[in-house]
Amino acid sequence: MIETMPNLTLFHILLSTLTFMVLCIAALQALSLAFQEYLLRHKRATGFINLLPPLETMEVWLFRIITIGFILLTIVLITSLWSFHPIWVSPLWQKTLLSLFAWLVFAGLLSGRCILGWRGWLAVRWTLCGVCLVIVTFFGSELL
Repeated sequence: MIETMPNLTLFHILLSTLTFMVLCIAALQALSLAFQEYLLRHKRATGFINLLPPLETMEVWLFRIITIGFILLTIVLITSLWSFHPIWVSPLWQKTLLSLFAWLVFAGLLSGRCILGWRGWLAVRWTLCGVCLVIVTFFGSELL
């Protein structure tokens, strides 16, 4: 049992990094969606904007990326509870708490999309809020 702990910890670290990258890609996708929507609303859709897929396609891709990131974040939370038990005694409790907040933001976003049909700027804001929490978790939880 003791020999498998470093492997689980390594898996958790690699999975956390992968989750961070996927959610950062979601943030970039949200920003490009917001920029594209802004240009279309202000009738400035010229140049490279014509090379991008339609807004609906961009939005579908955004929610696919968020869903993948949400699943990965769920697995990261489970592996952190498994590998670093008891989590509230270790110095990692801030990371766990911030990760739970980010998980709740993404769960709310995906639920709002399914139940209430959230899209556009609202989805972009929730995505960026969740990703900011993940960034703070990944880099700045020691500052808190």
